[in-house]
Amino acid sequence: VTMAAAAGLEGMTAASWLMDAIGALRRVPGTKQRRTELEAQLREAQGSITDEMGVISTEIDLKEIVDHTRKVIKGLTLPQAFAEFIQLDHSPTPEDLRKEAREQTEKNPLSSIIPMAVHDTEGKLVAKSPGMMNGPDAQESAIRHLIARHEGMRRELTVSGAIEPARWMIQAEHPLFTRHFEPLAEMSPFVPPGHADIYAIGFARFFGGDFISALSILVPQLENSLRHVLRQAAIDPSSIQRDMTQMNRTISVMLDKDRGALEKIFGEAIVFEIDNLFDFKGGPSIRHQLAHGMITTGGFYSADAIYACWFIFHLCCLPLLAHWDVVTQAYDSL
Repeated sequence: VTMAAAAGLEGMTAASWLMDAIGALRRVPGTKQRRTELEAQLREAQGSITDEMGVISTEIDLKEIVDHTRKVIKGLTLPQAFAEFIQLDHSPTPEDLRKEAREQTEKNPLSSIIPMAVHDTEGKLVAKSPGMMNGPDAQESAIRHLIARHEGMRRELTVSGAIEPARWMIQAEHPLFTRHFEPLAEMSPFVPPGHADIYAIGFARFFGGDFISALSILVPQLENSLRHVLRQAAIDPSSIQRDMTQMNRTISVMLDKDRGALEKIFGEAIVFEIDNLFDFKGGPSIRHQLAHGMITTGGFYSADAIYACWFIFHLCCLPLLAHWDVVTQAYDSL
């Protein structure tokens, strides 16, 4: 507490000392009142953390990538454009991501030794990773956080260089409405019965640039679709509670209890990306952030949010690629 006071009782340094103090006092009986006082100081210190944050930016020329994307999409029929759109990116394998992270630690060893902390927009600590020098478990945690950081940069480049230019081009050449997405949603085995209209509305909002509506509609549907796919594989995605009621598993529980089954269905790369994008606390954790109303207006228009909408569209259409001629025929009547 003295060290926090020396730091001015504000900012990241003071918050770190106060958290250490609160953690120590939790092991001491009869200190509840003192902990309450320190927790109030902690919240005040965390409120000023964002003032200490800086921006590290790098200029990247994406003109060639954007031009290539537009050339690929331009002049296609709507089904052809959708087929190209869903193949703009693919999920990297966990092995490749870990290899890249380890290579980066060799190039920048200092960054891998220093522990990382993830704060939300209010300054609260939501995740932390130990440095690479604290044993095998700590190394795995540090690698996972490095992967999350690198994946954030990859999504930024993919959205800016490919997804957004392609979305703009498709929308300009084919003014889209909900009915244009109904055939995809109705034919996709990823979409449960009775949910096709919901997906179609979400996709229409996405292509129209209404990312607030698109993300709010599509992310809850993703979790339910994962349960639907597991049921199709004869796996019950529910748990029996102590009172003998049955509760559907959340995405976090499915990624834990049913991960092997999901990997057999989707492959390791896609399941790992679902985890990194929607659930992992060291990443954007979109499912949790959205479910608890913590995404700001700007957050809905971030690269992570736009990529998440594209990724769900990708998952919906991916099983149809092998039968895209049937999809094309369905669009002939529109």
